[in-house]
Amino acid sequence: MPKKLHKQDFSFLILVSRGMGSLGIERAVESVQAVLKEKLGLEPQLIDSGGWYKEHFSRCGDWDSWIWETVTGKSYDTRKPHFAGFIVCEENLGRANAQIVDLAVRNKKVVLFCRKDLPLSEVEGTEETDPDNWKQGWKVKLGRVVQ
Repeated sequence: MPKKLHKQDFSFLILVSRGMGSLGIERAVESVQAVLKEKLGLEPQLIDSGGWYKEHFSRCGDWDSWIWETVTGKSYDTRKPHFAGFIVCEENLGRANAQIVDLAVRNKKVVLFCRKDLPLSEVEGTEETDPDNWKQGWKVKLGRVVQ
C-alpha cells in the first residue's frame, strides 16, 4: 500500500497573476487544495507565485534567473527541488508564468491545470497569443484529464 503524501513531503507552486488580488489568490489556493485532495488524495503544501516572488526574486536578480531557480532550483538544506509540481488556475497567463510552465514541461515536471469548474488536466505547455500583452498574452495548452 503506497504511503500517503502529506504537506511536509512536497509542495506545489500555484501560478497566480498580480491582478487576482489577495482575496482571489486565497480563493485559488483553497480551491486547488480541495481539488487535489478530492481527485488525487493529496495534501501538499501550496505556495502562490506572488509570495514566492516576494521572497526570492531579489536574490536572483532578474526574471530569467528567478524562473530558472523556481523550476530547477533545490533547497539548500534538503537538496530537494523547491517544488514537486506547478498548478495553473487560469487559461491565460502572463509572460513569467508562461515561461515557468514551459521550462517545467521541458524538465518533465508535473504541471496541472486546476479549476473547480473544469476537469483536473495535465498541461503540455503554452501558446503565445499576443506577444505585446505581458499580462495575458499566453494560453495554456491542456493535455489529458487526470483521474
